[in-house]
Amino acid sequence: MDFHAVCCSLLLLSCTGVCFGQELLLPERINKPVGENVVITPIRIPDPPHEFIRWKFNEISILSGPPSGITILPQYTDRVSLNTTTLALELRNLTESDTGPYSLTVNTPTDRYSDVTSLQVVEIIFGAALTGPTDDLIEDVSSATLSCNASGTIYSAEWMKDNQKLSASDSITFSNDNRSVMISPVRRRDSGEYQCTLSNPISSESATYRMTVNFGPDNVIIDGPVEVEEGNKLTLSCRTESTPNASYKWMFKGNLTEENTSVFTVEQTTFMHTGIYICMASNPVTGRNASGSHDLVVKEKGSMGGSGGSLQKMIKRSSRGNKQNRDSYI
Repeated sequence: MDFHAVCCSLLLLSCTGVCFGQELLLPERINKPVGENVVITPIRIPDPPHEFIRWKFNEISILSGPPSGITILPQYTDRVSLNTTTLALELRNLTESDTGPYSLTVNTPTDRYSDVTSLQVVEIIFGAALTGPTDDLIEDVSSATLSCNASGTIYSAEWMKDNQKLSASDSITFSNDNRSVMISPVRRRDSGEYQCTLSNPISSESATYRMTVNFGPDNVIIDGPVEVEEGNKLTLSCRTESTPNASYKWMFKGNLTEENTSVFTVEQTTFMHTGIYICMASNPVTGRNASGSHDLVVKEKGSMGGSGGSLQKMIKRSSRGNKQNRDSYI
């Protein structure tokens, strides 16, 4: 036999198995919930005859022997079965302790084949709940901790706020397991809907919590005319940034009026209505107060032109000293 023939013979011998479809291949990874059954079916197996078969969990034998005489270890007797044609292993009534590597070895008359797969058994996640503060939250004073919990096997937790990913910042920190988030101090921008999603390889569940941060009143503004003709109606409107909505009182020339809404009206003005109007806003939750002022001049009828003095100059006045007097009226 010449050298070329020897090389061809060796190549043929080395290809026996893989080159001619003689291969053992198991699934890469299998995930299953607790209590269910799993069938680990090889993707490819070597051609029969199979002289010897062995399934192992870690290094512990589950079953072994020739197809005609398989021996199942006592601890698996009522839980496993083998399809001697496909070599598929069925494992019933799974528990988390069944998690780990499973290996199959097959001996044929000409070779020995083996492969390993991984089984992950977890409890399905259910009953997710997101809890947060029950007391009123006040901007720049309060802190808030949100906690996400559920039954089952939890691998990961993800957070969203108003449908956007929630990230750590100078005021937002996450626990090591990512299942709690602390916001300190809370600010008005932290108001909104929070969502946590707890996951494992086979299940996930979400829960939501709506958080309200109370703030204000800030930036008290009075809308209305600065000049009005005698006999015309006067309407002043007060607005401010506040959660919950602020309550209002009005002062004129240093005296408290009977008006307690955001709108101050005078049906028919006289010269006596010339002066400084003060809108006082208060927040019952934050305990803060703020005010804004507005100067009005009542002029003689017909002096402003237009149709009967109905044309009025309008201006918006911001509050005076609002930031310095959150806790007391001006």
